Amino acid sequence: VPATATALTDSPLPRAVAAVQRGNGRILVLGPGNDWRTVTGGGLTSDAIAPDGRRLALLQSGGIRVVDVSTGAAHFVAVPQASTSEISSIRWLPDGDRIAAGGDTGSVVLSVAEGKVSPLDGPAHDLAAGRPDGPLVKVTKAELVTRSEDGRETRREYGTGEDVALGTWEGTARQDGGRVARTAYLRYEATEDTYAVAVIDLANGRVTDLLTLEFGYPEARRSNGCCETLGWAGELRDGGSVLAWRPAVGKLYRVAQLPGTATRGLDSGADVSLAIAP
Repeated sequence: VPATATALTDSPLPRAVAAVQRGNGRILVLGPGNDWRTVTGGGLTSDAIAPDGRRLALLQSGGIRVVDVSTGAAHFVAVPQASTSEISSIRWLPDGDRIAAGGDTGSVVLSVAEGKVSPLDGPAHDLAAGRPDGPLVKVTKAELVTRSEDGRETRREYGTGEDVALGTWEGTARQDGGRVARTAYLRYEATEDTYAVAVIDLANGRVTDLLTLEFGYPEARRSNGCCETLGWAGELRDGGSVLAWRPAVGKLYRVAQLPGTATRGLDSGADVSLAIAP
């Protein structure tokens, strides 16, 4: 990540591949040609980039600021304070035209083009981030919910086996094809409770793969706060390490040491971010 870069308004990008926010609030956006651009105004989350990569959804007081990276233009979509309180989570819906935003008092759906706000049934943070051609998926504590294009919902309880129970879900669920992945807090009967990244089959709700990462000295793998599942592609987050997991072959790869840690080596207090490879 460079110290300086050209402003996005002066030189737009065809799409955003990744984004990092500096301590001073300045956001740096990476394009497909390894070109960096700066964006100001708004808070960055791990779900800021739209499914088509052409827009960013940034947190601002009172609503969401949407930036078109292909033109540099931006507009603000206001959210009534009574609807959500302060917004703490956002999700782009798979159609790329709407954003789910949630806070302590509720969740809403924003129409990016029209600026309309409508209530959302259930919290925004339960919605899975996915591709434009994917179904709408909710990963709730109790069940997995999928909604088809014609509006039909299918609800399935999780299948985790006899020795482990699901405690809570953490961070964002990431949907790809017939699978969804999310970080979970698991409760075991025979061993200590732990965090893990779970891959779930949308067809039956069965947890097909689990990745647990040990923490502590001297071979630190993650912090006690565990890890965020970044997705099925190489999205980046500042701090710690990026790992890529291939459940199909049971292998884990270290992809990168992220900015801020490269000169210090592995930081035992930094989170590990996971990108799950198909």
